[in-house]
Amino acid sequence: MNSVKGRVPIRYLIASWLGLLCATAHAVPITYDMYFEVEEIIKGPDLVGAIFTGSFTVDDAVLESDGLNKLADILAFRIKMGETIWDYLQPHPDSAFGGFRGPGGFGPPGFDVFDGEIVNVRGGVFGTGDFPFVDFSSAVNPVPGDNRFNANYLLVKLAPPQLAVVSHVVGDMRVVRVSEPPTLALLCAGLLGLGVMRRRRA
Repeated sequence: MNSVKGRVPIRYLIASWLGLLCATAHAVPITYDMYFEVEEIIKGPDLVGAIFTGSFTVDDAVLESDGLNKLADILAFRIKMGETIWDYLQPHPDSAFGGFRGPGGFGPPGFDVFDGEIVNVRGGVFGTGDFPFVDFSSAVNPVPGDNRFNANYLLVKLAPPQLAVVSHVVGDMRVVRVSEPPTLALLCAGLLGLGVMRRRRA
């Protein structure tokens, strides 16, 4: 049987590249939803019982070990309370986001990891000139399970087109993992399955 020396079929090159990708892939983005349930308001319309939402995406390397106030590579971070939005990927003036507070002062927030999942966020987000802001659980002397938040100077919509400023909004904060298909893992499993089938047919 004749063969052409020095030429590798393109399908083998693609398979080799995908195999290398599967073997070396580490960083996998993971997303969590955040829920802020209002328990108390000092000034503004009565929002007790209201639930505001947010979400963040980080590198899953933070889940490799349990601990309090852990730092992570932040890929996205967004919170919406009423008409006020803090968006890490769209900072001021496109949103109210001016920066983070965290374990090191001004900088990324900390994350509590328990049993391989993020269960709490510490630090906060703030606007230019500090306001408006949301403080998460304390990044100083952290205590497990203290999932709380405190927000100030939020804009909320009343009867259109009226807006009101709400001060000192306090309540509980929950962090919930968003289920996402492990795309790369499924791809690798599919490639492995195809390889086994081809070997059996051969």
